[in-house]
Amino acid sequence: MTLGRAVKHPIGPGRGPVVPDTSERVVSLAAWAAWTLAVAHGRRQAEGMARERLWHRWLLLAASIVVGVGAAFVVLALLGVPSQLMDFLYLPGQPDVASADTVSFAVGVAGAVMVGWGASMLYIYLDPTMLDRPRIARAFFLATVAWFILDTFMSIAVGATFNALFNCLFLGLLLPPLAVLSSRSG
Repeated sequence: MTLGRAVKHPIGPGRGPVVPDTSERVVSLAAWAAWTLAVAHGRRQAEGMARERLWHRWLLLAASIVVGVGAAFVVLALLGVPSQLMDFLYLPGQPDVASADTVSFAVGVAGAVMVGWGASMLYIYLDPTMLDRPRIARAFFLATVAWFILDTFMSIAVGATFNALFNCLFLGLLLPPLAVLSSRSG
């Protein structure tokens, strides 16, 4: 395609001014616009995929932290929860906490549940094709919200405010990627 080719004015040969052929310019302008739009669309798609990978990696990190903390709770339960730790976790003036064996049992069970919860997220989300299934993220999202409400309410009711604060930390860690991944259509 040659730009700037001169053509005779349609009035007739030799009767009018010579003007450039604008039809070729319009075609090339349209092609340039289409290419620009395609590039911009590709960039938006690439940016969307990069954001999705960020949320995916965040969720993998959060699930790994849940597994690690849960495993630490299991080890703590096996070693025996020190009474000084229990005094720190509960509000002053609260009734004496249960016996050391009961506390160790509760901490061990909670840790084991955390390991299972985090491991299930890791197992599912280590497969990147699971990002195409927002229903799975919605299930984890709803389960996380239900856990937070129930566990935090129970913790405040029995005076374990440190556990309620700990729950807020985990909610802040898990909820953002789950909210974004579960908000996708599908």
